[in-house]
Amino acid sequence: MSYPSAVSGWKPLASAPEFACYARSAQAHLGAHMLVHRALKISDAATVAPLQYTLLLWAIVFGWMFFGDVPRLTTLFGAELIIGSGLFILFREQQLKKRRPDARLDIP
Repeated sequence: MSYPSAVSGWKPLASAPEFACYARSAQAHLGAHMLVHRALKISDAATVAPLQYTLLLWAIVFGWMFFGDVPRLTTLFGAELIIGSGLFILFREQQLKKRRPDARLDIP
């Protein structure tokens, strides 16, 4: 029996190796999420956020490779706008820190 989903031909998990694969994937995602959370806790968000913009690149690449999805020009423009504004904030924050040497982060 097949259930409707976004991916055609998807079927429920039938074997232990399939479940193990999904469980390992969930563990990897949980670990990555915890590391990003820790990075945001000990560092400035304006410093960490640009590193997360690589997710846009990976989404475009994997969408093209696995699903044949060619991004529209508006999608590329939107990604460029998001990344550009994030990098602008990063560089602006660095310039402001250089002007105010007494502005330091309290890292626990």
